[in-house]
Amino acid sequence: MNPISIWNDATADFLPRAELFSNGSALAVWQNVHAVLTNGAGLDAALAGLEIAAARFNPATGVWTAGNLTDNAHPDHSPQLAAGSNGRALLTRVSNPANEVSGAADAPNTIQARLWDGTAWLEAGPVATNVGMLLWSAVAFDGTHGVFLATLDPDDDQSTIADQELWGARFDGATWIALTRLTTNAVPDTKPQAAFDRAGRLLVVWHQGSNVVLRMGDLNLPQAAVVGTTGESTMARDFVLVTGPDGQISLVWTDLPPEGGGPEPMLLNYDAALATWSQPLRLLVNTNKLERSFSGAYAPDGHLLLAYNQVDVTPDTNGVPRIGQVDLMFLDYAIGGDLAVNSSDLDLSTHNPAPGQSVTLTAVVRNLGELAATNVQVAFYDGPPGSGGSLIGGAQMLPGVLTAGSTGAVQVTWLVPETTTNRTLYVVVDPAQGQPDRNRANNTASRSVWAADLQISELTVLEPSPTNRILNARCWPRCRSGTCPAAAPTTRASSGPWPGRPSPTPLNWCT
Repeated sequence: MNPISIWNDATADFLPRAELFSNGSALAVWQNVHAVLTNGAGLDAALAGLEIAAARFNPATGVWTAGNLTDNAHPDHSPQLAAGSNGRALLTRVSNPANEVSGAADAPNTIQARLWDGTAWLEAGPVATNVGMLLWSAVAFDGTHGVFLATLDPDDDQSTIADQELWGARFDGATWIALTRLTTNAVPDTKPQAAFDRAGRLLVVWHQGSNVVLRMGDLNLPQAAVVGTTGESTMARDFVLVTGPDGQISLVWTDLPPEGGGPEPMLLNYDAALATWSQPLRLLVNTNKLERSFSGAYAPDGHLLLAYNQVDVTPDTNGVPRIGQVDLMFLDYAIGGDLAVNSSDLDLSTHNPAPGQSVTLTAVVRNLGELAATNVQVAFYDGPPGSGGSLIGGAQMLPGVLTAGSTGAVQVTWLVPETTTNRTLYVVVDPAQGQPDRNRANNTASRSVWAADLQISELTVLEPSPTNRILNARCWPRCRSGTCPAAAPTTRASSGPWPGRPSPTPLNWCT
């Protein structure tokens, strides 16, 4: 489907926000420059022309109706929009009569609100007046009650960030309850986001120091829980909150992954069934692009849908990053489980056990999915499962909850059989296939034990004549693990002209 213009008034537009209703109608609000700027116009003129525009989509006609909601000589900016399931919506904006973008103690902001009743925009009164430097804001609305949140900087100095705190006001459907301070600590509290879930719970998420924290149910923000560590970079603070109809909560941002590389799109995902958060997970790997400006929603099938900008960033001849083409991207991401095990994750407590000796087998189970897992069974086999392999010690249970992105270890005791032949041990995660798993191919791993492992040592070079060399190599059979039969050390030699001379004799390193 080709995009269509909502309203083309030949002026600049910024910061769009949109909400879709169950009847197919939609609302969009954005920051609009109300007139074309003249040549040479300064920043003050540009700021004074900032207005808030709004548009409604009529599904019966397929037409958008748009216009400005404000018309004055000072900036109206930072529109925030939230909708309830009853077809109503709440809009907040920041207004500054002193023509300041962020505001200050001597140039205070006024925070205004409008209520969409399903057919028209109604004044919802000022949220607060005489508000100092305001850096970020957010609004949540359940159709009747609303919440406004903002980060304020009391000393008007953005270079001293530790004093940035969250403030909030409540809307009871008719009036606003006073804007009050909600956090008090020695770290910056920034980039608040809020939403009501389908159960009516208020969710408040923000960046606190180097952590992302969440408070469910109310505005008692000092009792918030840490859901993940993202660092203190500007990219990490620029996360987006996405909620779904079945209790889904996801946070998406761009960051440098803990394992290196990037920057890449990252995900913190909440498992509503087990009430646990994932570790930071990569959504995409090695795109060699910069992904930013995420907007998301959940589809009815539980997929996470994301729209974002993908920026081509390449270094110039001096190594300075250069911004290239910017593409609008769409990602349909299936949230699910994926338990896995690697061959390198299977280990023995004794690497040279003798027949009849008991050793401990340990396997590391990895949760590569976005959902947690519990009651995970793991089975060890001497030989291939289902093809003559024998179960070692019965199925083992991985204790506790294995959160997405984490690992857990499980062990079993193995009595080494009386044999001198090579053995292959197997580990199978979720052998009964009782866990949701999108990739069963990575649930099994194996490791050979008692297999011969030849190594070369004592390499020498003799010079019988100026044009010939004799190479001697000593070949040792070594067991990779365990006790295995092996022949005596073998020495082979080969001679021939020095490299660069014709017709060298082939060298058999070892047999």
